[in-house]
Amino acid sequence: MDNYINILIFIIGFAIVSLAAQQIGQYFKRINLPLISGFLFAGILVGPFVLNLVPAESIKHLRFVDEVSLAFIAFAAGSELYLKELRSRFKSIAWAD
Repeated sequence: MDNYINILIFIIGFAIVSLAAQQIGQYFKRINLPLISGFLFAGILVGPFVLNLVPAESIKHLRFVDEVSLAFIAFAAGSELYLKELRSRFKSIAWAD
C-alpha cells in the first residue's frame, strides 16, 4: 500500500510540473522564444540544482521520461524546419563539405 501512495504522489507531482512547464513554455513563446526553451527552463527550475522539487536521487528513475522528452524535443525542433527554405541552402551546404 505504501508503494502505491509513493507512485500516486509521483504522478501528481509530475502532472503539476508538466502543467507548470506548459505555462512557462507559453510565456516564452509570447516573448518570441521557442516553446522548448520554456520547457527546458522549467526543468532546470524544478530540478535538483534550483528548487529541488525533483531530487537528484529520483533522476535515475526518470530515465523513461527523459527519453520520451528528448524524442518530443527532436520532433518539435524538426517541425520548425521548412523544406522550401532549406532547398535554397542545399547547394551551400554541399559546398561546405
